Amino acid sequence: MTYVQLGDVKTWYDEHGAGEPLVLMHGGLVDARFFAPNIGSQFKTDFRLHLANGEVREQSLGSRGPNEALLRETGIAATFWFVIPDPTHRLWDAEHGGGSALDQGVYPLALADLLFGPYASLAATGSRLGPDGEPTVVDSELAVLLGYDDGRQATLATSLRSLLPCDASIGGTAGRIRILPAFWATEGFVLERPVGGIELDREEVLIPKVGNGYVPMLEAVAEALHDERIEHELSSHAATLRVMRAVDAVLAAV
Repeated sequence: MTYVQLGDVKTWYDEHGAGEPLVLMHGGLVDARFFAPNIGSQFKTDFRLHLANGEVREQSLGSRGPNEALLRETGIAATFWFVIPDPTHRLWDAEHGGGSALDQGVYPLALADLLFGPYASLAATGSRLGPDGEPTVVDSELAVLLGYDDGRQATLATSLRSLLPCDASIGGTAGRIRILPAFWATEGFVLERPVGGIELDREEVLIPKVGNGYVPMLEAVAEALHDERIEHELSSHAATLRVMRAVDAVLAAV
């Protein structure tokens, strides 16, 4: 995978074949995969094809995240599960903070808020079924769709009853980042970008895990307290309130 810097624009291009150079430029609503059906053996014999793939913009996942080319983010998908078969467990008890939203739901909602900011619309559905499938008072499974003014979306799901992957993906017009499970205490990510047709170029980046994954959070809190700050820039008071209001909205819809 090759890049060229044209003024302020960093552009990725792919090269095929031999012969006279021929640059193929795609339109604004497609990418380099548009040319895949036309890259035949005769075409590559006559020309050395350069498939440009638009402007590359650097995106950050936070202070510990990767700076990789997504071009433009369009969506987030995140899931969080653990099965609780014991009906006497506190998560099945509303008086002890039970339910999926208050325990599991805050993680994908906080991730969406961290990356995309305030949402414009929220739709949610779910169930209130216990481990035996009988009705219960707490929410046990949730599916949430967040919409944003610029067209981006976040698709989130949690469950106390079903096996879900506990990972997260950030999709863009030029690729996607898959955060390895568990996404809130990850050990790395995989950057996937199309190289023609449905073929993907995959690059895995591992991040050293400290403790059980929560040590960076505790360190951030300690640093903020040491600096006499009353909030952290990655998790402000306003962001915390937005996430909890989203939890309230989800519960009201289930």
